[in-house]
Amino acid sequence: MKSSEHGAITILDVNAMPSQPASGEPVKVTVHMQSQSPITSSSVKYGLSDSPLTKKSMLSVSRVYDSVLSLESGSAKDGYWSCTIPGKSAGTYMPLSVWMTDGRIPQKADHT
Repeated sequence: MKSSEHGAITILDVNAMPSQPASGEPVKVTVHMQSQSPITSSSVKYGLSDSPLTKKSMLSVSRVYDSVLSLESGSAKDGYWSCTIPGKSAGTYMPLSVWMTDGRIPQKADHT
């Protein structure tokens, strides 16, 4: 997802590296966010699927896992937040959603 705006918080970029991890290889997720008010918390919620996903079918995958994003660089108003998701078995698809709040209403953005 790029250049998506959700209320007062703007998600400029979501990046997962490596994009196609080897079996068991952890994935670092980095999110660039901007907000007029400081972002007070953010996390990546993700689910698992053994089957390839379309944009429509990824919405039906329950996000039952949660990884807290930490501010890596920049500021709480314009910064890069990241977390590491533990490695999974080969052929596992992980649709994810980014959740964030600036102390008001929590906001969400979906990403595959």
